[in-house]
Amino acid sequence: MPTSELDGWVVGLASGLGAEMTTHREQIEAACIAAHLARQRLMTVSIVPGQKRPAGFPRGELLSVGANGSKNYEVDPLKVLAWLREGWKA
Repeated sequence: MPTSELDGWVVGLASGLGAEMTTHREQIEAACIAAHLARQRLMTVSIVPGQKRPAGFPRGELLSVGANGSKNYEVDPLKVLAWLREGWKA
């Protein structure tokens, strides 16, 4: 998936390492690895209004909907890594 298709995607990792927010594929991968190394079972993915999850992206539990309409999901970082590794699906 080209970086432009990641516009509107924000991955947040809340851990003892601090909060990180990113929209780039490599940084999403790094956030997943950091979550795994920090022994976190789940990480937060935020999607802004008007954006949809790419096909095949792992489902997660809806945690909240922000005042601006952004949706915050809790997802398994290992499933996101597996999805990244098999390639962005169209």
